[in-house]
Amino acid sequence: MAPHTSDIIGRSLNFGYLIRHDPLLAYDGASAESYIFEDPDSSLIRSRRFADRLAQIVAGALRVSLPRPATLSRKIEALQEAKAISGAVLRAFERVRDTGTDAAHDRAGDAYVALRRVHDCFELGLWYHNLATGQNIGRAFVPPRTPDSPAAPVDDPRLTEIQMMLAAFGRRIVAVELRTSADALERAEALAAALTTAQTTLAGELSASRGDVDKVTSRLEEGFEERLAARRHATAGRRAELESNIAEAGAIAERDYQDLDAVLHRLSAPKSPVGVGNFQRGDGSRGPDRAR
Repeated sequence: MAPHTSDIIGRSLNFGYLIRHDPLLAYDGASAESYIFEDPDSSLIRSRRFADRLAQIVAGALRVSLPRPATLSRKIEALQEAKAISGAVLRAFERVRDTGTDAAHDRAGDAYVALRRVHDCFELGLWYHNLATGQNIGRAFVPPRTPDSPAAPVDDPRLTEIQMMLAAFGRRIVAVELRTSADALERAEALAAALTTAQTTLAGELSASRGDVDKVTSRLEEGFEERLAARRHATAGRRAELESNIAEAGAIAERDYQDLDAVLHRLSAPKSPVGVGNFQRGDGSRGPDRAR
């Protein structure tokens, strides 16, 4: 990988860590994120590409047979038949597939949908990381824009939904931080704001380097099959271990989506301010409801 682009991709808070599994996953995920507001169709197409490559990687690791060539639909079906995906993970794969196909054919860009699909890719990447490593870690998706960012499409008819979604992601960052550390609420909120700022800056760097990123992506595509073969060989004796990780990895993804839905429900309730306060802590208590 070119040093400049590998540094940018590696700093992605949502996808950079996936380089260790396959650099294409990190490149596709981060690229999809950088296009959300500027070119939603391109974002959706790249999200679909992320899901397609991930499905092939998972199939190889679990020794799931695929026809050649295999569509993303067939890959998803094969993984489902092998009981590798179900529930939230299966639904995420299907959503990314369907909207990516629509974007490629209809060019009906929707920044809100693009944002949701990039989040799906984030959850799928985290699911695979937990499946492959057995670490069962939890992470919060860091949105590339703040709710009041002037870079957001102010003329987008779904701007209110975009703002609420971004606010929900912000609350999730705070909640995860409070579950995993002893930080006070104020410090957790400050960290959430700093992470979002860093991710927004990174998206700008990535946008300015898209030509180089596309060139590296093309080179990585040429070696994808070889890396798949090498990975299959390296995991030859780990199939039972990987299969034992499926349930817990899937449960974490299920919990993440449920947590996000709960946050969105609270945000949409009457008189609920759009901010990062009034979330539920890991111990069941609530943080103060502080209007912004």
